[in-house]
Amino acid sequence: MITRDMTIAQAIKENSAAVQVMVDKEIDYCCGGDKPLEIVAKEKNIDLDELVDLLNKQKGIEGGDLKKAMTLGKEDLINYIIQVHHVPELKMIEEIDLGMRRIINAHYAHHGKELEAIYKVFMDAKKDLIPHFAKEEKQDFPNFIENSYVDFDELRAEHEAVGSLLEKLDEMTNHFTVPEDGCATYHRTFELLAAFEADIHNHIFLENSVLFLM
Repeated sequence: MITRDMTIAQAIKENSAAVQVMVDKEIDYCCGGDKPLEIVAKEKNIDLDELVDLLNKQKGIEGGDLKKAMTLGKEDLINYIIQVHHVPELKMIEEIDLGMRRIINAHYAHHGKELEAIYKVFMDAKKDLIPHFAKEEKQDFPNFIENSYVDFDELRAEHEAVGSLLEKLDEMTNHFTVPEDGCATYHRTFELLAAFEADIHNHIFLENSVLFLM
């Protein structure tokens, strides 16, 4: 049962379906997992008891994958993160990149400036994530499995930087809302951006609040 004195991460570990409440209330659970619910309630101007009750009542398939992942041991969780998050996210990055270039070309007359700004922020995220994934897979994760030194503060800082970029993309696109004159590629690209952000949030939560604490 989720209680008033828990952190965001503790609440999700207690009820993985509660992640949907975090999404709905725009609560940062990926990089902010160690924040107490009491502080979150104050920041969001939500009654703490009401928030706790809502988190406890949340049911359904939301968070199902997180629930499964949080039961895994260190090595299995690392393999899960690579296969379920790194590999698909890298594919999404390339598809989003291609889609963004196409819609910039097709819609530049009416949306050129805003798309240019969105693309630059996305490219900053891409530039950070690709070497980040490689470093984790080739250096940090193997060292962690062997109980060698891993700079978790550095990894968390890198996660925070990417999280900020994705939050900026969310704001710039009004939660990935396509303009009325947007084509099918516009819709597909923004749908992918939304899915990418959601996947990154779960991905970072698993690393910051589960894996790095093992």
